[in-house]
Parts: sequence; C-alpha cells; structure tokens
Amino acid sequence: MPTKGSGLDMRQQLQRGFTLIELVMVIVIIGALSAIIVPNFIDYTGKSGAQSTRANIQILRSAIQTFRSENNGALPANLSALVSGGYLPSVPEDGMLNVSSEQAGGSADNSGGWIYFSTNGTVKPNLTGADAYTKNWADY
Repeated sequence: MPTKGSGLDMRQQLQRGFTLIELVMVIVIIGALSAIIVPNFIDYTGKSGAQSTRANIQILRSAIQTFRSENNGALPANLSALVSGGYLPSVPEDGMLNVSSEQAGGSADNSGGWIYFSTNGTVKPNLTGADAYTKNWADY
C-alpha cells in the first residue's frame, strides 16, 4: 500500500529533468563526433569537385577534337561555338566554383570557369593552387 507522501515524491522525480552535467556530456560527445566527421566530409567534397572538373575538361576536349575533325582542322573561336554548333548542350561548369564562364587565353585568376586558348585548342580550369589530390590546376 502506498504511503501518503510517496505520490508527491514520484511527481518530483518525474519533473526533475536532466542535470547540467548530463547536458554538458551530450554536447561534448556531439562535438567529438563532429570533429571526426566534418573534416572527412570536407575532404570528400573537395575530391568530388576535382573529379567533376577533370570529367568536364575531358568533355570539353572531346568536343573541341570533334569540332576540329568536322571542320577541316579549324578550331572553335570560343567554347560557346561548341554549343551553337551542337557539339555540347551547354558549356559545363568547373567542379569547384560551379562557374561555366570562359576566359580567352591568359593565366588563371581563380574566378572559376575555363580558360580557352583558341590558337591551339587548349582548355584549362580557371583555378589557382592545387586540387584535393595536390595536383596543380595549371597542369590539367
């Protein structure tokens, strides 16, 4: 048989909630897991961007070669000519900054997109530094 005061003690225990130490421990555990997971996620994001850029460069280079073979060795004046000629549905974006703009010749200024040299048909990403695999963007 329950005693007279036992119902009140039971309600107090149910309304007690979490202590400050318990809450701090949960926050510490979440912080530790985040410290492990976030750097790996960032690394994978950089690697996928580098792979996407590599794939898009190959698409551009293939389209340039197809244009060249169908136009008696002539190179397209710019990358937009590949789109208007039906060789590409659109100029692909670089995989890092997701920009599809085109710069004619020159050196990379890290604004994204592509640098196209119409004199020899070379295309490179308009990125500076190295990718997630430590390969320089200029060497693509």
